Amino acid sequence: MSGTNRLYHVKKDRQIMSILRNLTRWPLGYALFVIFGMKQFFELYQLGSARESTRKALVVREPLSNYINAVDQTVHNVQSLVDFAIIGHAKTGTTFLKNRLLSHPDIAMHRHELTLLHTNNITGMTRALYELEPSKTRGYKSPNDILLPHALEAIHQYWPATKLVVGIRHPIQHFESAYNFRARAGARLAPPQEMIGSAFFNLSLFHRHLARLGKTEMVSEAEISLLDPLPEVRQRLGNPVFLYHTSQMFDATNDRNKEFGADLQHYLGLSQAIDMERLPPRKQKFLRTFKRFFGRSKPKSRVARTSPEYHAALDICADEYIALRHALLQQGIKASKWIREYFMNHVDVTISNPAQFASMLDAWNEDPCVNVTAIPSAPAVVE
Repeated sequence: MSGTNRLYHVKKDRQIMSILRNLTRWPLGYALFVIFGMKQFFELYQLGSARESTRKALVVREPLSNYINAVDQTVHNVQSLVDFAIIGHAKTGTTFLKNRLLSHPDIAMHRHELTLLHTNNITGMTRALYELEPSKTRGYKSPNDILLPHALEAIHQYWPATKLVVGIRHPIQHFESAYNFRARAGARLAPPQEMIGSAFFNLSLFHRHLARLGKTEMVSEAEISLLDPLPEVRQRLGNPVFLYHTSQMFDATNDRNKEFGADLQHYLGLSQAIDMERLPPRKQKFLRTFKRFFGRSKPKSRVARTSPEYHAALDICADEYIALRHALLQQGIKASKWIREYFMNHVDVTISNPAQFASMLDAWNEDPCVNVTAIPSAPAVVE
């Protein structure tokens, strides 16, 4: 059935629906209303799919062979396939940011994370990026890329001009969020107080991850003392970096979140504004319920929200975690100083509202469990 004929039938069904709506007071009328409603939904879905297929067919692309050669290897002209990448950090609002960017009419992204660089699958990454619409600003999200030297090396080699986006947050809050996320996903974790100095603990040491980008010299004793031990830096990336603090996206005071969206819009070279408004709580609850039934299935080991284990997750402000908070705070003080004195003023680094950003870094010098007003409010769950 052609798109025109399908649209005709959809309009005809709407007329039938309007008649049946008046008959819903009787069981038979209600049943017919539901049946025709479902039929109309699927007709509209097919119509939308047909239009999307037609639109994609009209998009002019270079042949894939221009990027992947006959022996299934990526060649070095793949820079045009991606304009920006959200490469860090997990639990700093990267999912929220990705969803805001996905809603922009001029941006093309995959809804899922592209983690192919974790396994050095350059060809697979090239194929995934090739699928994005070339007429739009193309990007991807993989918030653990910044943790992996080989992933950064691949970005340097194949996508040296791609604009990077990196998020950070207070190390104490980040540790709590990351721990709870994994615990509620069913992971078996050591007690939090036993994790000081572990690989999991080091996930919250943002200055050491940012140093891997190679934007600073790392030769002076003062800088080395803040980074000690020095992280592995394989390549000094020339990519521009947009660095943000999680709280900036949710700080609606004087429309600061809109200012953040405007600065990110300018950084990405977009002509239209980025909507940084959060959905109302009722709509968020509806979307969570919808995804639970119709979206991607969760791991079977995931802890149910109604279980006691879910609500018994880490409360890092409890007295038993004072030593853990102290260790994170000491690293947070070093990170705050290094970012302010060495990283944020680099010519390649862009920061929205530097004064606001600096004030948020100052809060890293304090324990948020002691001074709860030190950090602007952020959502309880940040992905």
